[in-house]
Amino acid sequence: MNQEFPSFGAYTDYGKLNAVIVGSADGLALPPFNPTLHHYNDEVQAALKACGEQPLDVREAMPQRWEKTAEQLDNLAALYEANGVRVFRPRSYTTEERRYLADLQPGASLLYPADPVYTVGKHYIEVNIRRAYRRKEVFPLRDIVSPLLESDAETHQVVMPPAQPFTPSSSGPGPYLEGGDIICYRNHLFVGESDIATNRSGTRWLEDYIGPFGYQVHPMPMKGSILHLLGTMVLVREGLLLLYRDELDCDLPDVLG
Repeated sequence: MNQEFPSFGAYTDYGKLNAVIVGSADGLALPPFNPTLHHYNDEVQAALKACGEQPLDVREAMPQRWEKTAEQLDNLAALYEANGVRVFRPRSYTTEERRYLADLQPGASLLYPADPVYTVGKHYIEVNIRRAYRRKEVFPLRDIVSPLLESDAETHQVVMPPAQPFTPSSSGPGPYLEGGDIICYRNHLFVGESDIATNRSGTRWLEDYIGPFGYQVHPMPMKGSILHLLGTMVLVREGLLLLYRDELDCDLPDVLG
């Protein structure tokens, strides 16, 4: 292994964490309001509606909220480092990157680097977030991950086919697949599906790609009141599952029963 970089790979949602990417509040601008943003709190929804068709610069419009968000992310990074975890942080967007897909949905965020990509085994997958303003997040992450991939000959890097352009950008056929909807347990991948994040087309694409490598994909339809499967289900350790069952629109897969 190249001593400059940790070995690349992720094999379960629990276990020893060696390296992590923590998000950034730099340049945070939320998109104009639309009904699929109902998971935002009332304060943020009201601020978005007041901006009309322009994105909301959170640092300018809500400075205290922005400061708290930035502080939380910095504290999280410091906590990881204090426990021996190597921390990476994404760079800011270039001017050109900020304009990417702005005709479909303006805005920019680097808060949640777990959503635009997913790592399973030694497979690094760039996926399609349903909201167009977040699809640019893969670009700063490439600068972090590319050296890690290049240092390990066994890694695979794959980019999901782009989502079909559609207005509003959060509708249409996709395919949509979000890292926050994927949970890994051994060779099983559980994928949350809803009308606000991952859809069935995205799950099928993941199954087609990762299935030949020995992974089994389990679709898990959700009711859509919670954004991602990770907000509904957490694998804490072998034999221990935290679950908000009311959000699921399906039975638990047998492997979790």
